[in-house]
Amino acid sequence: MPRAILLKTKSTPTDPYDVAFREKTPFIPVFVPVLVHQRVNQSKLQSILENEPHNHYSSLIITSQRAVEGLANAMTSLTGFFYTYSS
Repeated sequence: MPRAILLKTKSTPTDPYDVAFREKTPFIPVFVPVLVHQRVNQSKLQSILENEPHNHYSSLIITSQRAVEGLANAMTSLTGFFYTYSS
């Protein structure tokens, strides 16, 4: 069977990617855990958030808890940050 490499630490007790790959694809997932975590481009993210991101981007996809933490860190450093969502 073909294998798929996932560059992430496997979640316990079950990992949704493991389940999805095994049940819905012919691939066997191979997890390669995170070796080191380091935030990069924090100032770039802050700059984007400060300059009306809704005028330049239509969505934001957050893929991990670490990404949530990085976004929260960038947002708390902003002064007067206020965002409202409208669909």
